[in-house]
Amino acid sequence: MANTEVADARSAAIIGRRLKDKNRQATESGGMGIAELFSPLMVRSLTLKNRIVMPPMASETATAEGVATEETFKCYEQRARGGTGLLIVEFTGGIVSPEVAESIVREGKADLVGIGRALLADPNWALTALQVLTG
Repeated sequence: MANTEVADARSAAIIGRRLKDKNRQATESGGMGIAELFSPLMVRSLTLKNRIVMPPMASETATAEGVATEETFKCYEQRARGGTGLLIVEFTGGIVSPEVAESIVREGKADLVGIGRALLADPNWALTALQVLTG
């Protein structure tokens, strides 16, 4: 066995022991252990396959106008395939109307669309969107 393999095996053993210790400490103090991190979580009517949540990060793949591109969607597809339970995507600025938000969800590009700036500008935006979309 090469020296690097021995060092890697020792490092893995040390990390494994530390994880077991942290898991034991967490569960003994009433906290969540590692097993719970990978267990499903129900949030209202949405079931997450695990409790790993990825916050929004700037992928810098949108257009200069802030519109998401196919590269943006591919970036998040890759992250979803990696096993993340919930992805919170970045703001790109292309969601300017209820119709755009609806089309994103209808086309399966997102399960949920959050409108931040529009709600700050108009606290009744959600009601207006409902009226626009339902006639």
